[in-house]
Amino acid sequence: MAFVHPLFDPSDGKIGAREKCGLIAGEELGKRWQVTAERKALSVERIPFDESKLATLSLGEFTPDEIDLVAHIYDGLDIDQAYPAAFGEVAEISDMGEILAASTATIMQETIGTLHKALNDANPENVIKGRSRLARWTGAAIEVEMRYRAACTRISTLVDGARQRIADSDAFVHRLDGLRQAHVLAIRHLRVHLAAGRLYTAGYVPPPPVAGELGGSAAKDRFTRRLSNIAVMLHSTQMALAQIDMVKAQVKSQIERLGQAVEVLLTVWRNHAFSVLASSVDAPELTNSYKLALSHLKGIN
Repeated sequence: MAFVHPLFDPSDGKIGAREKCGLIAGEELGKRWQVTAERKALSVERIPFDESKLATLSLGEFTPDEIDLVAHIYDGLDIDQAYPAAFGEVAEISDMGEILAASTATIMQETIGTLHKALNDANPENVIKGRSRLARWTGAAIEVEMRYRAACTRISTLVDGARQRIADSDAFVHRLDGLRQAHVLAIRHLRVHLAAGRLYTAGYVPPPPVAGELGGSAAKDRFTRRLSNIAVMLHSTQMALAQIDMVKAQVKSQIERLGQAVEVLLTVWRNHAFSVLASSVDAPELTNSYKLALSHLKGIN
């Protein structure tokens, strides 16, 4: 048995009544869509951008360039758009956990602590005490001398390592500068989009509801939720920026302290230590100068 289309009347080869009903229904649906579009066009009047209302958004001050950008975004907004543009420039920002894990501040602090321990073993006063007749007779003088030389070798190794730590930290600070700039641009991007979106929704009037369709208020609710997500991302990016500044300050402080210890105070300490060792007589002024240099060096922490 041949298949007969339910909307086709094979008796006369013409369109059947049911198909006619379908065409009529399609025409009615098209007319309703047209009416809906016309109602939206007539009922949704975009309020002109008002720069003075930016002060009511609690988003801080805007530069003239940012105000122009907000106005440009505002004029192109539509309640039905996905509004994804505000997220494009912040997608590649590194996670703050990665930044903190790569921080060299802790490593430099450990280097300074290890240097302090080595300084205790490289005390020339111990070598002088070991020069007594009893120490030479018992062999203690040799042990003290070997311990002193080992400590000096360890200090030289620590100095080389400290200089490498300083170089690595300088590179890390340079990386932080790049990340900071990326966060600053991301914050600017999010602020102008959030400002434009809030001004747009504040002046948006939903069109009259049409039977069988979602009302304009539903579209406004969706748009408002997107703005809330942008606000959350803005706050998170601002917090990340503050953390970057904090980490950068810590690292730069450690670079300054470690550099001062290695390049300045350690040189002074060595000169006074050699003077104490080279003295054949008891010289309190040399010992006091050495102790003062050691005190300054240990004051770096």
